This record gives sequence, C-alpha cells and structure tokens, in this order.
Amino acid sequence: MKCGILLAPLVVGLMSMVAWAQSLVGLRIDGPGEMVEDTVTMYHVIAEFDNGWEYEVTLSSHLWVEPGDHAEIGVFGDFHAYEVDGDEIETINAFYAFGGDAEATTLDVTILNVPPAGYALDFDGVDDIVMVPGSGSLAYPGSGGWTIEAWVYPRNAYPSLETPVAGQLSMGLVARDPYSIQIADGMVRFRVDNAFGASQRVEAPIAENEWTHVAGVYDLDGGTLALYVNGAEVGWEPISVVMESNPSYTVLFGGQGDGPGQYDGMIDEVRIWRAARSYCQIKGYMQRPLQGDEPSLMGYWRCDEAEGQDVFDSAPFGNHGVLGSTGAPEDNDPAWVFSYADLSLGPFSSVGWTTPELIPEVSSGHDWMVSVSADGLEMYISSERDGFAANDGYRAARPTAAFLDPSWLFGGRVDRVGLRRALHLLAADRADHSGPCRGRHGGPCAGAGAEAQHHGSRPGADRHYR
Repeated sequence: MKCGILLAPLVVGLMSMVAWAQSLVGLRIDGPGEMVEDTVTMYHVIAEFDNGWEYEVTLSSHLWVEPGDHAEIGVFGDFHAYEVDGDEIETINAFYAFGGDAEATTLDVTILNVPPAGYALDFDGVDDIVMVPGSGSLAYPGSGGWTIEAWVYPRNAYPSLETPVAGQLSMGLVARDPYSIQIADGMVRFRVDNAFGASQRVEAPIAENEWTHVAGVYDLDGGTLALYVNGAEVGWEPISVVMESNPSYTVLFGGQGDGPGQYDGMIDEVRIWRAARSYCQIKGYMQRPLQGDEPSLMGYWRCDEAEGQDVFDSAPFGNHGVLGSTGAPEDNDPAWVFSYADLSLGPFSSVGWTTPELIPEVSSGHDWMVSVSADGLEMYISSERDGFAANDGYRAARPTAAFLDPSWLFGGRVDRVGLRRALHLLAADRADHSGPCRGRHGGPCAGAGAEAQHHGSRPGADRHYR
C-alpha cells in the first residue's frame, strides 16, 4: 500500500509532463473476463486520451471490487479470487482523474469453480497426442496380471479406423500394441497383442458425449481378459493371446499421432497397474483420486496440470508425459479443459496400524488384538495367534466407527463379546451398502483397496472373535 502511495504522485507528474496538452477521454481495464478460483491474476487500468495515446495508470487509479464476497483487488491490479462453490461474477471498478477530467469503468470477471475432478485433456481427433517414453515399469512383465483404466469422453465413437485412446503402442508395427483401450464402431475395446502379430479383444457399447469409466483387465493366472464400463464387468473371454512385453514401446494417449485413427474426445485419470484389479477394486476406486503410492500402481496421470507441456506421473516411477510429439508447443498438443468425470468421492485416507497388544482378559497369552483408526469410510480389524496374522477387513459404507467405543478403536483393549458386537455392526452396515461387492461368479470378492481385502487366515492362524 505504501509503494502505491509513493509512486502515484510520480506517475501523475510524468503524465502531466508528457500529456499536458491532452484531454482524458476514456478508461478501460485490461485482463481476462474469466479466471479460476483460488488464483491471482494481474489487471491493468489504461487511460485513453484525445490524441490517441494510451497510458497505464493502474497505480494512479482507485480500484475496488463489487460485491467483494469472492474476490479482492490490490493497488497493483492484483485480483485475488477466492474459492467458490459455483461460478461467481465479481465486478472490478476503476476511477481515474487527470487534468480536471475524470473517467470510471468496470469489468465483469467470472470466477470459475473447478470441478472435483480438476482438469482433463481434450484431443481434436486429427493429430493430438500425449507421449510417455518407453519404460520397464510400463511394460507387461510377462507373467501375472495387468490393468489399464481411464475416464473417457468420446465425441466420436465411430472413427474410420480402430482408434487407441490410451495404451502402450508400437507406433507403426501392425498388431504389435501390447495393451490399449480403443474405440471403433460405437464400441469401447480392451485389446492385447502378442509379439507375433496376434490380437485379442473384448468390447462393449459406449455412449458419445458423456464421461465413462473404462478398465481393461488382463489376468494371465486366472486365464481371463475382461472389460469393465462404469465399474460393471461388461465382457470377458478366456485368454488366447499372451501379451507382448517390450519396454521400448511408448505409452500414448489420443492415438498414434497421425492418420485417421485419432481420438476425438477427452481423457482423464489414466492408471496402469501391475495386477489384475478385481471388480471391487475397480468399483471402489473409480470415483476416487489415488494417493499415488498404492500397491502395484505403475503409472498414474491425473491430467490436472491445467497448463504447460507436461503430464506428470503421480506413481512412484515418474513416467512423465509431454503434450504433442516434442514437448514444445505445437499444433498436435491436446488442450487443457475442466473435467466433469465423476471423481466425487474423494481419496481414501491412509490407515496406520497400532502396535499389537496382549489381551489378558480373554487370553492365556496367545491371542493378540490389533485395532486401527477409521477414516469415516473404512474400518480395519486384525487378529494374531502364535505369530500368524489373520487380517479380517470389513468395509463400512457409513462411518460405523462413530457408534463404537473409541477406547478400543484407537488402541485400547476389547473382550470377545465387544469385538463380536463390533463386527456384527460392521457386517450389518456392509449388508445395507447398496450394490453388494460380488465377483464374476456371484461370490464375494476383495473390498476396495488392498487394506480392505478379506485375506483369510495364514497357516496356523485362528480367528478368535467367535
């Protein structure tokens, strides 16, 4: 504020010398008409004179914002937008006087509310791509499971050629794209290729002009190739092709980079896992951003940078991508846009296990109880006997932990009756959860997240809460 007071007379003095014979005829505010919440943008006040000359007079002007509920402006024209629940309009007001003349002006600024999903990348269907250099961490290891998933918004589900949306591609070799999500003929496909030109696909219809979550799961141990759309398994086949393993191949979003097989639409939240993700894991995490350190996560591109040429990998391996083919601004860069993919549930918080504690009230010295805190979405219980752990995780759809005695939930002791009652509460809450977690053949499967899986007992262990 002091700088503005000291500099204002100097600016006025210079203006007086330069424009003594001029008359002030207009005033305007230069700057964007839209800006994102919780950011700062500079605006400039420009004085217009009758001889056609213009001068910046921001420091000499009186600036204020109306109604001022969602923003403020400083003497240097620094407009501070607050967080907003929905798009809000604030009006910048400027007043400037010179040589007996005075002018006032306004500029409406829309403060944009960033949706929960943040940003996404928009591909033009002509040549836009994102390139992630080849890496051993993004190549199928030759055994076990593999999963690729993403939120997609296709504007054209009927391209002239089979169009890769995201995957590891050979960039030119026919039928040598190890794994990819593709779109063709109104269908979304999960395709895998081997090293000899053979391909296998599983597909299902996909809607245009709406956000859809797609996951492809390759389970070599289980012998199945499966496709999930919005958390539901929509198709599967016995595996007939062993996916190629080649760390030199590039991971691409948006297509091959040239020709007619280019994706027209938006992409968000691309994830690659070195595991065959279960139905419950896909369903449980599709509407949640990840922490980035989840087990088996090999690549995770949130697409939330909002600007610049980089698409950062939040997984531990740091396989960062670039817009276009060179990393410099060019015509084949996809555009940053707001994402309205359904990531409305928020991330799971990490859970810290307490130190195992002997329970003498119910034990002869062999039974142990480990209790852990809950994050309002999940609660975890573990028991041990003779050194073998039996982790029995129970997922609560509602914050059931609020109904339990915190003296044992956060590390205290509990007898068998109390533990059994707690488990019954959790089981009842889980039964009340809409959309029970079921596997392909109707049986229960692992809960959302590795920590929430029902592991069963290791050899020698005995669940002692009965």
